[in-house]
Amino acid sequence: MADHAELLHDDAKTIATLGAAVLGISATLLKDVVGSGYQGRAWIIASWVFLVVSIAVAIFSSAQTANNVKDGNPTSKAASYLLGFSFYLLLFGVVLLATGAYFGSRPPGAASLSDAIVLADTALAGAKHVDQSQLDIQSFHRNAETDLTFVILDHADRKTYKVVIDLHSREVRQLSRIIHR
Repeated sequence: MADHAELLHDDAKTIATLGAAVLGISATLLKDVVGSGYQGRAWIIASWVFLVVSIAVAIFSSAQTANNVKDGNPTSKAASYLLGFSFYLLLFGVVLLATGAYFGSRPPGAASLSDAIVLADTALAGAKHVDQSQLDIQSFHRNAETDLTFVILDHADRKTYKVVIDLHSREVRQLSRIIHR
C-alpha cells in the first residue's frame, strides 16, 4: 500500500518538475525569439495557464497522498484522479505551447517557405519567359526578418539568378543575375 502512495508522490513530483521546466524554458525563450508583432502570444499565455494549473494540481495531489498515508488510507482514488488530471493539463499546456510557436512564427497573411519558393520560381520564369521546370533552386537563406533570398539556376542558359522575396507583402524585392568571376 505504501508503494502505491510513494509512486503517486514520485509521479506528482515528475509532473510538477516537467511543468516548471517547460514553463521556465518557454518564458526564457519567448523574450529572445518573439518580437512585438508576435501572433502566437495568446496561445503561449494560455499554455502557461495550463502549465501553472498542472503544477498546482500535481502539488495538491502529492499533499493529498501524504494526508491519505497519515490517515492510514494510502490508496485513495482522489489523489490518483488528481494526478491524472494534472498530467492531462500538462499535456494540453505543451500542445498549446507548440501551437503558439507554430502559428506565431509568421504574421497572418505572410508567405510560408513553400509560398515563397513558388513565388520566386514564378517570378523568374515570367521574367525570363521560360518554363519553371528549367529552373532549379540552388539555395535560400533569410537575410532579414521579412526577406528570403533564393539562388536559382536557369538550366536553359546556364545562368544563376538571385530572387529576394518579401515574406510579409509576398512581393519580389529583387530579381538579378549573379555574375560569377
